[in-house]
Amino acid sequence: MSLFPLPNCEDPPFEGFSGPPIRKRLPLNYWVARIHSRITVVNIYPKRHIYIDKRIWLSYDLRKSEEERFAVTLLANQKIMTQGELAEAFGYNRRTIERFLHLYRKGGFKALIDPSALPDDEETETELKSEPQIDQPSLNFSQEAIAEPSSTVLAEQSFSAAPATAEDTPELLPHGPVVQSRYVGLLLIAPFYNQLMAPLLCCINNLDEQLHSPWKQYRMDNMMAVIITFTINGTYCPEQAKSMFPDEFGVVIGKERGPCCKTIRRFLPAFAQEGLAEELEECLLQRLIELNYVEIGLVHVDGHFVPYFGQYQVGKGYWPQRQGPAKGFEQFWATDHRGRPLFCHLDQAFMAFPTMVERIANYIKSHMEKAGVTEPLIVVFDRGAYSASLFSKLDTAGIGWITYKKNITYQKDSFFTHQVQLMRHNGKLFTTLYEPQQVTIKGYRDDVYGLALYDPKRNTQALLITNLDRLFPESCDPMLLIGGLKDRWAEENFFKNARIGEDIDHLMGYDISPMGDEEYLVPNPEREKALQRLHRIEERHEKVSRRIENLSQEYQQLKRKPSYERWINSNKNKKLLAEHQALANELGKLRDAVAQQPAFIPYNKLKEKELDAFRFHRHRVIMLLKIVAHHLKCQLKELAGQYFDDPRELPKFVDMMLYAGGTYEFGEERDIVRLTPPPVKKFRDAARSLLNAINNRQPCSLDRRQKPIFFGFKDD
Repeated sequence: MSLFPLPNCEDPPFEGFSGPPIRKRLPLNYWVARIHSRITVVNIYPKRHIYIDKRIWLSYDLRKSEEERFAVTLLANQKIMTQGELAEAFGYNRRTIERFLHLYRKGGFKALIDPSALPDDEETETELKSEPQIDQPSLNFSQEAIAEPSSTVLAEQSFSAAPATAEDTPELLPHGPVVQSRYVGLLLIAPFYNQLMAPLLCCINNLDEQLHSPWKQYRMDNMMAVIITFTINGTYCPEQAKSMFPDEFGVVIGKERGPCCKTIRRFLPAFAQEGLAEELEECLLQRLIELNYVEIGLVHVDGHFVPYFGQYQVGKGYWPQRQGPAKGFEQFWATDHRGRPLFCHLDQAFMAFPTMVERIANYIKSHMEKAGVTEPLIVVFDRGAYSASLFSKLDTAGIGWITYKKNITYQKDSFFTHQVQLMRHNGKLFTTLYEPQQVTIKGYRDDVYGLALYDPKRNTQALLITNLDRLFPESCDPMLLIGGLKDRWAEENFFKNARIGEDIDHLMGYDISPMGDEEYLVPNPEREKALQRLHRIEERHEKVSRRIENLSQEYQQLKRKPSYERWINSNKNKKLLAEHQALANELGKLRDAVAQQPAFIPYNKLKEKELDAFRFHRHRVIMLLKIVAHHLKCQLKELAGQYFDDPRELPKFVDMMLYAGGTYEFGEERDIVRLTPPPVKKFRDAARSLLNAINNRQPCSLDRRQKPIFFGFKDD
């Protein structure tokens, strides 16, 4: 197709006549139709010419229907007429006009000819930008351009030209030199984003970055930036994107527009690619260690139950809020002593907490070795993971552990003779009384080091146990032990804040499928019951054995001594000996029964009905991006804390900066973000210092262009 202006000729008679739609008129040699006060269509067979403000705009061959579709699309892009008026004038349906615009914006002229010919390569968007100049928004002529035909001469161009590369065409198509946006404050995370996300973006370069669908404006790195910035902005699910302004949000991610709800939904399956979550999770943990965003030596591990109220028959777990079983899934979090997350493992609700603690501890230890971290690993967990088997496995792996003992014996206040004073994260001091002691754990190798704790303010007692006295004696200091255990509340505070700040309980779509027959193995409940009975019989047998061993001493202490045979055959002693023999026989049967039963069985065999299971491939990636958002906000808060000395109002100040609107100005060498300054002088002075500190870190855009950004205020 060729577009070119008519040669200079006399103006046609613009006093046209009314009639049927243009597309349905007979191809007579000559007719004129006025379809708008500014637009006139002139038919000079086989050409059709469109005039705007009595000046020639373009012409096309009416024998080619694809050229007319293209001309109508360009005319709709001028926004002189509404789509309804244009559809009525040319004899199309309004939805047909919308479809023309959609195809053109996605694939250019070739898509209008054949909608199935939309390009599948990753340069879809740049291919659109590589079309001739008339395909670009530059065709939307200004009034001056229309008034001067000589300045808008359109040379004949071919639409089969090769697409431009990503390096030749920028991703962003600005609406103008300055864009008003209420979301530009989110770009304050730019210096931390580019630093933290660098290895993750390298990972996805080796993966399929686009969906096999016509909606290819966004790549995987763009969508990751969308979810991170959405999370910081308080938008936690695709449906909430309906309240966003896409034209204003586009500058945040380096696009002309931000994605709508439907686009995000269509893209989410790309996160479910096999192995993507594991690879990104390893890269993020490694990066957090390298940048010292987390302190890896002392790690807190805890579970967080999320209920499920849907129709699928998923496994049940313990829900603390209802103090009973409920359908759902479990989040197993690993955080440092400040409550900053390392990663989150998602699994079914029925998975045993001690098993997950073992997996997480070994996982962290392997990454510490990869990162060259030589300091010892110490994991802290609550009573939910109390298990002699877990303690033995962590000892074998060379991992220290700190936890509470179950079923303690309460002591008098006078029992505690030592005292330690520690400081919480909020700056408040608290006092704890303690007393060292040796603790016996049944099923464990021998006694362990323990600290009996007493809180005089709350009048509560607990018993701390650890293996640090054997593995890492230099770390076995009462102050370090008590402080490390009390820091577990930083993790609980993280749960409380993350449920509100990052909405960690929300799943972006449930991926649920039937559970395989041998997919999830759990401890055999019948074997567990047999083991419990075996332990009770062993305790009773041991007690009876000790009494039999003491019979000779009892006989010697008798004042009136009958013969030993007569005494030993008394009813009392006969009953004791018979009980001992019966217990021994029962012990043999129980041990044989336990040995014959499997230690683990498939979970779905415990239920008569078929069960379903959550599939977390997609959600693990989304949860990882929420962790990134949390760290970015923490880093910005740390930097802001250097210039804002009120810790109580620091979170408010950071939110004020992130939610500040302003303008985004496109420059040749760098872009300029001008924020609306805070109205209060205290905040405004701190904000100015913060912007200077961010500029010193040389922030860049969140897309692949890596365009430098400079921050300032509107009134600067």
